Amino acid sequence: MINNSNKLLAALDATFGFPNKTSSTFKKLKQSYDNKRHQHVIWIAYIVTVNPGQDNKPVTSEQPRRGPLFRAVTQG
Repeated sequence: MINNSNKLLAALDATFGFPNKTSSTFKKLKQSYDNKRHQHVIWIAYIVTVNPGQDNKPVTSEQPRRGPLFRAVTQG
C-alpha cells in the first residue's frame, strides 16, 4: 500500500539517486514552528545503505533538487 511516508521515501530516492542502494529510510528529527514566518519546520534524516566496494556517489540531475520531491508529495 502506498501511503504518504512511502511517497516521501520514493521522492527522496528519486531526488538523491544512489544507483547501488540496497535500502533507504527516513525519520523525523525535530519539528518546530517559525513564528516570524508562520511556517512549520520539520527536520528529517534520510538514511541510505549502499553496496560496499562500488561507486557510492549519488546520481546528480539537471532538475532542481526539490522538483521530484515536491511533485511526489503534492500529488494525491
